Amino acid sequence: MTYVFSLFIIVAIICYLITGRISELMQVVTKTASDCGSFVLQLMFLTAFFSGIIKIGEDIGLTQLLSKCLHPLLKRIFHTKSPETLQKIATNISANMLGIGNAATPSGLAAMQKLEEENNGSPVPSDDMCRFLLFNTCSVQLIPTTILGLRSMAGSQNPSAIIVPVIVVSLVSLTVGLLLCRWLLRLRN
Repeated sequence: MTYVFSLFIIVAIICYLITGRISELMQVVTKTASDCGSFVLQLMFLTAFFSGIIKIGEDIGLTQLLSKCLHPLLKRIFHTKSPETLQKIATNISANMLGIGNAATPSGLAAMQKLEEENNGSPVPSDDMCRFLLFNTCSVQLIPTTILGLRSMAGSQNPSAIIVPVIVVSLVSLTVGLLLCRWLLRLRN
């Protein structure tokens, strides 16, 4: 993909040079750089704002509460015998559900490390590792902070209108993914 985009840029520059529109090229480059810088700064501040709000929720125990609520369900999905591994999985999934991607990463890595230990160093991922990867890929988000921020920056009249469709679509994709995972794992075993 890098080659394709590089080719597009090179062809565009050559076309500008051939047609003698170098001043327009410079205007496009400076405007694009300015727009990109502005967008990155807005997104950075927006991420900091939502991270702060989510951190407050995490500090008052929202992540732990959600983790406790998810624990019985996850116990049925994951076949790990280790309560510590299941707790790390629940913490990671609950942090993802709350839109705390930054806070979810350490617990996700710790959970995967525990699952790897249970896998006894096998080069083939265990069933639980596959399921956990699926949960992180089809992350159900109750608060899609990044999407809300992007819609707000784009001037949306109602940035939060996306919340219910995001929840529905992510639940459907997770359900379909779990069913496919179950079917494929039965074929493998």
